[in-house]
Amino acid sequence: MQNTLNVNSDLQVTGTKNFVQAVDTTAGTKNVHYTSIEAGEVRTEHTGVAEMEDGHALIELPEHFDMVTSDEEPIAVQVTAHAEERVHPQVVEKSTRFVSVEDFGDGPADYSFSYTVKGVRAGYEDEEVVRDQ
Repeated sequence: MQNTLNVNSDLQVTGTKNFVQAVDTTAGTKNVHYTSIEAGEVRTEHTGVAEMEDGHALIELPEHFDMVTSDEEPIAVQVTAHAEERVHPQVVEKSTRFVSVEDFGDGPADYSFSYTVKGVRAGYEDEEVVRDQ
């Protein structure tokens, strides 16, 4: 049975924030500790794998990403091609709703790529990183 802790305010942590999962190993059961990634801004993120077809891919971002991501702050997109030949994928347009990627190289026009889209959470655009105690 899982328990849920709901926090309806800011949560200030001076230590780490981890999830711990038991795994079976040859040496017996061990715990894997993964730690939360920290940033200087309140971020939103979406990742996935897309297909480049005829040198173009249109990634439609989930509706929930648009609902919580500010359209006042820049969106950052990173693409990593999965191709055996040289390819040149480039983000040509981006928003909180979609990302358009085109390949401007002479290589294959059809291949897959992974992507990460990052934004700033709506309502938290002006959060100060350094604050008085």
